[in-house]
Amino acid sequence: MKYRDAFLAVGMIVAAVVGYSLLIKQFDIDRLVKRGAKVRVTPEHKPYLIDISGEKFGSDDLKYLKNSPTIERLYCSNSKVSDEGMEALLHLPNLKELDLTKTAISDQTLKVLAKIKTLKHLNLSNTAVTDVGIGYLEGHPSLSMLEVSSCSNITAKGLMVLKENPKLATLRLGDTPIRYYEYCELLEALSKTIIPVNEKILLGLGDSELFTGSIFFDRFSTSFEPFESFDRLQDKPVEIAIRISSWDADNLERLDWLEEFEGKENVVSLNINLNTLHPEEKLLLFQQFPNLKWIVVTGNFSQELIDEIGKFKSLRSLSLYTPRFGETEAEFEEQPKLNFAPIAKLDRLTDFRLRLPGLDRETLSQFESIQSLREISFSSGTLQDEDIQFITKLPNLEVVSLRGNKLTKRSLEKMKQLPNLKYADLAHNEIDDKSLLEFDNFLGLKRNSEEDNEYDDGSSTMQ
Repeated sequence: MKYRDAFLAVGMIVAAVVGYSLLIKQFDIDRLVKRGAKVRVTPEHKPYLIDISGEKFGSDDLKYLKNSPTIERLYCSNSKVSDEGMEALLHLPNLKELDLTKTAISDQTLKVLAKIKTLKHLNLSNTAVTDVGIGYLEGHPSLSMLEVSSCSNITAKGLMVLKENPKLATLRLGDTPIRYYEYCELLEALSKTIIPVNEKILLGLGDSELFTGSIFFDRFSTSFEPFESFDRLQDKPVEIAIRISSWDADNLERLDWLEEFEGKENVVSLNINLNTLHPEEKLLLFQQFPNLKWIVVTGNFSQELIDEIGKFKSLRSLSLYTPRFGETEAEFEEQPKLNFAPIAKLDRLTDFRLRLPGLDRETLSQFESIQSLREISFSSGTLQDEDIQFITKLPNLEVVSLRGNKLTKRSLEKMKQLPNLKYADLAHNEIDDKSLLEFDNFLGLKRNSEEDNEYDDGSSTMQ
């Protein structure tokens, strides 16, 4: 009898300790939520994502995470988080993603983070970390994505140590100062790593000069010589983008400047506003560049333009935007009916964005054949549940934006049929907030599960 009582007493003590522990965990998280933190939980109500971005949060708040070992993602950007309190993260055995953008951390924080062997994604942009801190990450067994944009104290030499990191798939440099020859050396040393960089920084070009990637001639004027920087691009394997969306039509009487342009075959991106061009110049502009891979067009486009775009068989990304929608059915009907069959034959297209009044089921069904699509954005203001049946025929879709239409929560069931869907933007439809939140949590858990499987296999989705 006395043994039974003893066992009961011990059981009650254990239960009390466990109950108290659970209460403390919930209390700690609630303290953050009441101050504006964003939390996502699993179906078992265990937190796996915490967002304490913003100036109202600081290092002292990290201690509230110690009792939540299920946390996998932690976002602290633009907060007052510093080196102090970072030791609390060592109590998060499942931490995989950490964003410390624009915080007051230093190399000391990286010394702590190097001990977290589960960490896979780390963003250090706009911080004071140096090459010394990067050195602490050398050989990290799980790190697959590192971003150090606008870190002026980091050099290419310091980043070389990352060649010892077995799973590093992406190293984002952004605006971090680095010279062209240093970039080439990095690419060679980190041969299995993708290294995006702001090419303006890479080539050392000024604001008024042509540069690559997000490059543009902007605000063209008769006194501006856009080709003066070409000498600096010679013998460098760059791809050029041209943006003329903000050119003043008065300064663009003709496209005679194209006759001086000897790098037409290197132009891969074209961003234009059709309303700044004279009618006879629109098709001429596209015909000048045979190797376009990215096209952005704003304006009232014609069937002739659609046919011309369909000739770019290597096109990867296409965005077509009308300037504004009509407000009445009559205004919608004034828009000419377009045949998108030429675009539907672009079998390398991965990103397609279309903003056009009067989109209907017949038009959208033409895109079922583009099996390469990974990201779509369609907005007309009128799309209903039946109109988006075509997306179920596109199994590779990862990102879907259908905001600003007339969809209901029935569309969510269609979305769930997409095996690779990771993100969806359905704002400003006729879907209630509760259904949107539940669907957002569904996608979050799905991404979480897929990433675990990919990393366990030693592979990565980074391209």
